[in-house]
Amino acid sequence: MKKRIVFIMSFAAVLLCVACLSAMDEVAIYANLFMDSPHFPKNSYTDPVAMTAELEFEKSAAKQYKDMIPKDVLSEIEKLLNERENALKIYFMKYRELSKHDYPENMFKSYYRDNIEKFSIPEKREFWYFFISSHIGPETQDWEKAQREKTKAELEILLKSQPMESLASQFDQEPYYANKSRKLGPFPRGRYPKDIEDVIFSLKEGEETPDFIETSKGFIRIKLLKIHPAKPYPYEEVENNIRRTVIAEEDLKVLSVMRESLFKKYGVSYKWEEWKDKTKEERDKEWDVLCDKLSMPRRFAPASPPNPFEDSVFELVLLKDFENLPESDIEIYEFMRTLVENRHLSMRGLEYASLKKATRDYTENELKDFYEKFPGHFYQKGIMEARMATFISPRKHKLEAISFNTPKDVADYFYSALIRGDSFEELAKTFSEDDYAKNGGYVGVVDEDKSRMGAIFDINAFDLKEGEFSKPLQRPGKGGYVIIKAEKVIREKKLLPFEQVKDKAREALIVTSQNEILVNMAKELFEAAKKDLSEDVKTRKKIILHGAVFNWF
Repeated sequence: MKKRIVFIMSFAAVLLCVACLSAMDEVAIYANLFMDSPHFPKNSYTDPVAMTAELEFEKSAAKQYKDMIPKDVLSEIEKLLNERENALKIYFMKYRELSKHDYPENMFKSYYRDNIEKFSIPEKREFWYFFISSHIGPETQDWEKAQREKTKAELEILLKSQPMESLASQFDQEPYYANKSRKLGPFPRGRYPKDIEDVIFSLKEGEETPDFIETSKGFIRIKLLKIHPAKPYPYEEVENNIRRTVIAEEDLKVLSVMRESLFKKYGVSYKWEEWKDKTKEERDKEWDVLCDKLSMPRRFAPASPPNPFEDSVFELVLLKDFENLPESDIEIYEFMRTLVENRHLSMRGLEYASLKKATRDYTENELKDFYEKFPGHFYQKGIMEARMATFISPRKHKLEAISFNTPKDVADYFYSALIRGDSFEELAKTFSEDDYAKNGGYVGVVDEDKSRMGAIFDINAFDLKEGEFSKPLQRPGKGGYVIIKAEKVIREKKLLPFEQVKDKAREALIVTSQNEILVNMAKELFEAAKKDLSEDVKTRKKIILHGAVFNWF
């Protein structure tokens, strides 16, 4: 529920402050500090109206629905803000310093020119190949090696009278799922084993290897068809990425100078080399001494490498320096804290307000309509004993000398064999490529309600009747195919009668209605906030924001 609410409310995704406007006097005093900050990529948020409207929307929702939030939840929010107050202060102190530094446009363009290889489409190569595999089991290694050498010798003789292309269909053993033309690419480096790749990238366009080259996977001959040279992306397409990279590097330098300056200001002498070998007890003792010196309450200090302790010392000094900020900066911080508080209050306020509206007595017809419209909520989960076979790469059926070019070829052959009555168990032992293969594909008893077999299994397996098997199912994102068999149905998956799930239907309908109500409430508040903005805001081009803060707080 919380994730859905965050999504609904986050119209502008991430923000901290927006352009100053005459209608929001409290914002006006914060403009000078952040207005010209370079810390955001151009065009990241070009709509100051939407940004300002979101802040006003959250402010309005927090004020309007705060009374709907239970007292214990309000206490949790206040506790959360208090616990993270130091983190917010540290964040503010760092960004306050970073926002003072401007980075000229030529800095980003110089970085682009000096690192052009990082912002280029890499060189790609298109090629034709002829392959004889040496990927074999140890029990037949000697015999296969002799046969491979014999085949290679015969091919060398044939190649003198026939072009390589005409021989490929007779002898080739494709391991890389190539199409029937045996043309691959264009591909950059990193797609093939290094020894094969080195051969591909050593050839000139139109050149082919004069002989079969032995690699870790077998013997290969390659003809390079076309070279696609590296091509730089236009600066405009990678500008945001460059800005993020350069600014991150420069920010580290600024914070390093800031750290050394504050250490000197407060007389803090710290070197990691003097601390890294000390025990936790020794570090805790010296940490207490440091806190007393700065008149600061003791804070937890991480003590494990590579160097978090220095960061903790830096943060402690930042908190000390926060106490010495001028009143104008403290006002900025308080405004930031209010924005964070408004986000929490508006989120939870809308949650409870929408829940109250959604919680009512629904009629029998309303419950039945929901039951019929969303039957997926009301199924009895199935339990079964199952088998599964997985096909990831082409394999060779040693008994019948059947060759396959793709995993789909293997899966189709397996499926055809099942239709003609062959044993799933025996086929799985021969063809399957998962951990269940040695047991004939047997995966054991699977409860749909607790299954960890993955989506492709859970979506398809429990609709099978006992003894049935699925068609080849493509594995989304992983490649390859699976075939599933319902070995024994222990509990059938079935739609439960309405009377049996009436209470569950009421609960599910409340949740669904709450989501719809919440969306409408949030939309109305946002549009109202946007409508009430002054013309000053609607015509501004710059906005002030720093998105990360709401991800943290």
